Amino acid sequence: MTQQSTNDPLHAFHIDVARAEIAGKNAAIHAYDSMMWRVRSGYLTLLFAAWGYILGGALGKDANIALIHRVTLSMLVISIGLALAGLLVDLNLKKRKFRVIASLNKLYAALWHGVLDSSVQGELRVAGDSGGESYAQVAGYSSSRNLLFIIYGIPVALVAVGLYLAGLF
Repeated sequence: MTQQSTNDPLHAFHIDVARAEIAGKNAAIHAYDSMMWRVRSGYLTLLFAAWGYILGGALGKDANIALIHRVTLSMLVISIGLALAGLLVDLNLKKRKFRVIASLNKLYAALWHGVLDSSVQGELRVAGDSGGESYAQVAGYSSSRNLLFIIYGIPVALVAVGLYLAGLF
């Protein structure tokens, strides 16, 4: 079915389904954004709270310097692991979000051109879990992905530099 009469009940049904799907996909995009920011803020809170707690305790007491070195090295390894875990979770959510955006773009294009045929039926599904590489072609994905390395890499690098400058690493 290509361009149909706007009086056709089937065409009206297809438009309604597409609108509902668009609303659902917009809600999914916002949900993915919310989840990603929770992961990011949780990561940064855990990272800096843990370091503040550990260093505050180590510097506030007469502790064994060898123990402080071992603890800070262990904490740095844990921090790197936490950063990698956060990065992987965030990257997974980002891919899912951009799959939804790619699907949404196809639906918008079909509606814009008035062609709701079998070529867009595949977009009437849960797009985030669909797999595939459709997310990579969406404008903004690459820069958004690269930002993750800043969010998860710079704080750990700053902690490592701070430890080095303090002579603890």
